[in-house]
Amino acid sequence: MKRNYSDRTIKLLFGRATSCAYPDCSQPLIFENRGRLTVGAQIAHIRSEAANGPRFDPTYPQQLVDQEENLILLCGLHHKPVDEHASIYPVEELLEWKRRQVSATPTPTLTEPQIAAVVQHYDLNSLEPMGFERLCQALMARAFGVGTRLHGGYGSDGGLDASFLGRALYPSKVEPWDGYVVMQAKLIRAAANKPAGADQLRQWIRHEVGRWAPGRRPETAAPPADYLLLATNLSIPAALRSEGWSQIDRLVCETSGGTLKGWEIWDETRIFELLDAYPDVRYAFAPLMTSNRLVANYMDRHQDGVNR
Repeated sequence: MKRNYSDRTIKLLFGRATSCAYPDCSQPLIFENRGRLTVGAQIAHIRSEAANGPRFDPTYPQQLVDQEENLILLCGLHHKPVDEHASIYPVEELLEWKRRQVSATPTPTLTEPQIAAVVQHYDLNSLEPMGFERLCQALMARAFGVGTRLHGGYGSDGGLDASFLGRALYPSKVEPWDGYVVMQAKLIRAAANKPAGADQLRQWIRHEVGRWAPGRRPETAAPPADYLLLATNLSIPAALRSEGWSQIDRLVCETSGGTLKGWEIWDETRIFELLDAYPDVRYAFAPLMTSNRLVANYMDRHQDGVNR
């Protein structure tokens, strides 16, 4: 979902906070070491911009939704539960967190590169279905490495988008996936008057799990998956509300009958994290970035430095 944060809003947010607003969390918002900048902060809405989003308030002026007073800075660990379990994180509590976050912080001066890194956002909905598929293929190739196979999404392989066979260092070295991994990507457009494509999302997940899970896949088709990776442009919490991830877990388990060794959903937030983690993919898909003067200038300088 495209965000419209102005330079002034970013300066106010990061100029008045240095760590996550969650109580007793000291995670820094911006980490800089050895000349490299990492933005660990995530911008959360106190009141959602979407009618089916966390803490949506129909009486709150839409023109203020993306303004500093309705935004709060959280670390990656705390942003997800605050939005996924919105019923136990009400507006009044988040406003108090924000008050404490602001009052505890002196006003530093942000550098232009820091601002540029913060305002870098992506608009997955600007892609056509084929472009989204290509993006997800590129991210899988970077995440899984050598051995990743890219497919055309049609033909005798059963409509695969990408696959991997073997032992991957994903999702971590400690608990790697070892077997046959199938990746399927789908750009979902929300239907008119429907909340964030929730019905399409559930239908698609049920369809893909039914196609690839062992014991569910027809014997005449390509081999079933040990692990299933599904990528969507939607945000799970926004599409399915506060119990979104729990719904997905039940849906996958019921449809697969527990036959998958593992599975994962790359939703909007996860894809953003991967784009941040793999700058080569981010640069290749530069049109995803929100048009922003600071970002453009910063990227131009970065490229000039590389070319010299």
